[in-house]
Amino acid sequence: MTAASYTATQAQETEGKPRYNHIVSAGVGHGKMLQTNDFLRGDNALGRPMERQTSCRLAFGWQTTGCKEWEIAHRLPSFGIGVSTFWLDNRDEMGQPISLFGYYDGVFWRHGAHALRYNIEMGVGTHWKEYDRESNPNNIAIGSGVTVHIGIGLGYAYTIADRWIVSLGAGVNHFSNGALRKPNKGLNLFSGQMRVAYLLRDNRLPRELPTVEKRKGNEIDVTLGYGRRQYEVDPFDYPDVDDEYDPRSKFNAITLQTTFLHSYSTKGKYGGGLSLLYDEYMGSTVDAAEDGRAIIGHGPTHKRFALGVLASHEFCIARLGIVTQLGYYLIRPTDIVPKQRKEPLFQRAGLKYTFACNIHAGLNIYAHRLSVADFIEWNVGYSLPLKRKNSSL
Repeated sequence: MTAASYTATQAQETEGKPRYNHIVSAGVGHGKMLQTNDFLRGDNALGRPMERQTSCRLAFGWQTTGCKEWEIAHRLPSFGIGVSTFWLDNRDEMGQPISLFGYYDGVFWRHGAHALRYNIEMGVGTHWKEYDRESNPNNIAIGSGVTVHIGIGLGYAYTIADRWIVSLGAGVNHFSNGALRKPNKGLNLFSGQMRVAYLLRDNRLPRELPTVEKRKGNEIDVTLGYGRRQYEVDPFDYPDVDDEYDPRSKFNAITLQTTFLHSYSTKGKYGGGLSLLYDEYMGSTVDAAEDGRAIIGHGPTHKRFALGVLASHEFCIARLGIVTQLGYYLIRPTDIVPKQRKEPLFQRAGLKYTFACNIHAGLNIYAHRLSVADFIEWNVGYSLPLKRKNSSL
């Protein structure tokens, strides 16, 4: 049976019925806080490394049933919304964060009641006790009361009696504000996870899925992005400034990117291109006011530009894409303060939604060292499709 005939059969069988099977799930996690900065390593009120963390998760979701071709290509995944709360070592300086997120449970392999799955979460974290120069000066990990939350996990799932699903796995949660406000060293949590889910209707998924046509094609994509970041004054370069995290030091960043992408299947695209960056942070100047506050000024215009090449991959879930990119600067200013210089390698990771007219909008984290955010990038763009052809997988 082909995917087209299978989806037509599923559509007939579900006519007048809910297209999705709804899921209610709960889970717990326990593990370690990765000690990636001095605050977490022991420069805190506890006087010791911060290690333990526990989390609780509640979610509501939709289990796909194969009524669309992309559902079959992804082996019938599920998706939904949820809330998590985290109990962290040293809550006096960290708070007790709560995350509101959307999630996607993908399937690597499925056979009968057994499945190997992966989980992606993206959302917003709140209820932090963030950095404050006077009341909370040690917390250089979280500099704002609201952060981005990204979670990735792997696990084994077993379905009991068509409705109950029990899963065991492990995952990593990352919290950052994308350098919108400094300090922003970020927080990474690693934990073992256990979850229980209940399907509101019997889980009657097929043991074998049909063949999906492999859609091959090319496109040229042009994307314009905008971000805003805060300056972090290096006290080594500017010893007269007594507040390296002055919240008034905000700078704009604009990106223009052109990429050639090849669709290798319904599930993904890869390619490469050029990326032009305009960043007011590069070449900027700092002076100290009488009270020790930083006075920030813009540097020469020609020192605000950098040009790089990049390799790109997009994991496609219907019209939603998960974008990852690795780039290298061919041209970048070097005759500026060391802290303002761009490292040769840069990265992007984020979401992209494509509308029917081939216009897309998205949100990325622009970063370096695979973990240090430069800024959060909002973007819009257009994809010009080239010739496509179909073949079976």
